Amino acid sequence: MVVDRIEVYLDGAAEPLAVLKEPPYRLNLDTRKIPDGEHVLRVVTHFRGGGQEVREIPFTVNNYPDVMVLGLDEGGEVAGTLELRLAVGEPELPVEPVRFNPIWYVVASVVVLGGIWAYFALSPATEKIVAQVAPPAQEAQAHGNQAAPVANVDQALMEKGKSIYETHCAACHQANGQGVPGAFPPLAGNPNLQDAQKVLEVIQNGLQGPLTVNGQTYNGQMPAFGQLSQEERVAVATYIRNSFGNSFGPVETAPAGGTQGAAPAPGAAPASQAISPQEAATLAKEGEGLYAQHCAACHQANGQGVPGAFPPLAGNPNLQDKTYHIQVVLNGLQNKPITVNGQTYQGAMPAFGQLSDREIAAILTYERTAWGNNLGPVSEAEVKAAR
Repeated sequence: MVVDRIEVYLDGAAEPLAVLKEPPYRLNLDTRKIPDGEHVLRVVTHFRGGGQEVREIPFTVNNYPDVMVLGLDEGGEVAGTLELRLAVGEPELPVEPVRFNPIWYVVASVVVLGGIWAYFALSPATEKIVAQVAPPAQEAQAHGNQAAPVANVDQALMEKGKSIYETHCAACHQANGQGVPGAFPPLAGNPNLQDAQKVLEVIQNGLQGPLTVNGQTYNGQMPAFGQLSQEERVAVATYIRNSFGNSFGPVETAPAGGTQGAAPAPGAAPASQAISPQEAATLAKEGEGLYAQHCAACHQANGQGVPGAFPPLAGNPNLQDKTYHIQVVLNGLQNKPITVNGQTYQGAMPAFGQLSDREIAAILTYERTAWGNNLGPVSEAEVKAAR
């Protein structure tokens, strides 16, 4: 928020001592004009666009009749003639700093630090402490973001799985496998990944409803990735089971049944970008199902998104720019925070350019006409022109 002005009041005064409008905000307070005793300084900060913040600072004024004696330290040993200065009620009088011998300070520091070093360097307990605290080199590597080599795991398959993960999974589960608190569970240290066939089933069919991992509950929905080939599902399952510190071993086969690829979208692109209301309604209906499959995991079924991670689509003014909306769905958003209605969202969005023109047009039309949005449809021709 931007500061409009700062008003400073003393005690219960109705009129401020000062009104500060430009930084640096400074005020000289002469306590000699204030009676001795208890007082309260009230600072009121006014913000542009409305709103204010009030801070009250109690303090005590004691200018008189204290006596200050300079030239004689309490308890000091003296000899000869002394020149003393007695001050009564002179707050401007500078206070002389305490004198000390810096050599003694240095000597004391060396003695103390040397003793600490000697204890840890020479004590037999040090080696035991280090062994308990510092993890082995192999363990430290396994807990990094990079996948540590795992015995009997095809590294070429791991590389392929990593590429698929970054395209389809990292937006929700994050590049380091830590997930999003409350929404998408971590894959790092996730005991549910021990069952390879269950992992493959979830990748193929998605997951609806709350999920508990290590005692924490996550409510984000996971879309089905049945459009991936069997080999691709095996690759990404192998990667997540053996990355982020996991070491669950290779994945042998994909589960029986299920689709091997996405069905081709019906219809062909019209000659004109303009579409009829009937066609727009048809696209929106198709888009509702495609949105649930590809988008609801992050932006949620009600279009409200996930705070701090994935922005809402309901009431999102950025969608008014149709070209921008199409480009984001086609190409995704990587390593680029986005601001919607004053809130910043950090989650990455994968590209969906692998979908057909009609599928993307349907998703866009649904997003632009659902949850109270009234931004108009998107045609297949417009998507094709944007590729």
